[in-house]
Amino acid sequence: MTGLLSTSQLNALSGMVKMGMTTDALIYDHVVSQSVDGTAETWVARSESVKCWFYTSPQNSLGIALGLQAVPNLLRMFFELGTDIQTGDRVKVGTQTFTVVDTTKENTIQAMLTVVVRSMD
Repeated sequence: MTGLLSTSQLNALSGMVKMGMTTDALIYDHVVSQSVDGTAETWVARSESVKCWFYTSPQNSLGIALGLQAVPNLLRMFFELGTDIQTGDRVKVGTQTFTVVDTTKENTIQAMLTVVVRSMD
């Protein structure tokens, strides 16, 4: 038993959530390497896409950069538990690319992996 839900209840909930994962998403790993100019960032596409549940209701958050205020739209994607995705990675859904802002992989009780993304477009 893990708190309020048993292991079998969490597994059943994970299975139900997985049925909603119908969107193909291609994950790009964030790679930082040393270059003659310091560091270089690249994003390397994985060989296969994974299924996710793309939740399109945006969450607004206030960001300040260069003295200007902006309100980027943060969106949520839900992946199967155990999906290898990190902050800084990118995710492509259709023709739209997103940057991973945060994940819930550190949470102890969950039925899915929640990934917060910001649109690159």
